[in-house]
Amino acid sequence: MAMSPKLFQEVETVTCLLSGTSHLTSRLGRVSLAVLFFTRCGFLAVGGRTVWREEEKDFVCNSSRLLCTSSCFDDFSPISPFNLFSLQLVVLLTHALSVACFRRPDSQAKAGWLQAHFRGRMAQLWLHLLCLLSRVLIEGIFVLTFYKVSGGLLRPAVTHCHSQLCEPQVTCIDLNSTTKNIFSLCLCAVSTASCMVCLGEIAAALQSMRQLRGPAQSRPPCGKQHC
Repeated sequence: MAMSPKLFQEVETVTCLLSGTSHLTSRLGRVSLAVLFFTRCGFLAVGGRTVWREEEKDFVCNSSRLLCTSSCFDDFSPISPFNLFSLQLVVLLTHALSVACFRRPDSQAKAGWLQAHFRGRMAQLWLHLLCLLSRVLIEGIFVLTFYKVSGGLLRPAVTHCHSQLCEPQVTCIDLNSTTKNIFSLCLCAVSTASCMVCLGEIAAALQSMRQLRGPAQSRPPCGKQHC
């Protein structure tokens, strides 16, 4: 049973929105990014209700001072991975909505002046390339931020606290560090996979731009008698 044009257009819009890319992206790329989007949401939903639900209670220090454990936990985890990757999801959704605003309309009558300006094939390819590059930049910035804040991809289970609110030589243990590291690595892997898909689409877009420029550059200049 053939899909109606209206239903096909709605499916294209949904896949573009979920993947955060334009309609020039290949179907395989859009489906891959949409699956990675749902995978990211699943990890955040499960992790938020389990490993990161009471994150500070899993952090135990051998200190009798009241504010020592809280101070050591702030030093150990200045930004929660759950909050960081949730912010990444919000930024990616904002990026996807921005890309969806520039989706090519069906007719010129429905297009605004800005969409009409980007109607040319080369201009659309440049805009498509810019969207993919910004997507790679977003993914890379958050993974790098997680790496810098955590001091690596894997957080140690045992750490030594040097807070002024604690006694000398205080040792703290994260009781749920293994599960947290697994979830964090999975989210970093999803971001890395998204970057790889976007880089493949960037290569395809550059190839399309090269092919589009080829006939125009190889065309001989015409004289007044032949134009």
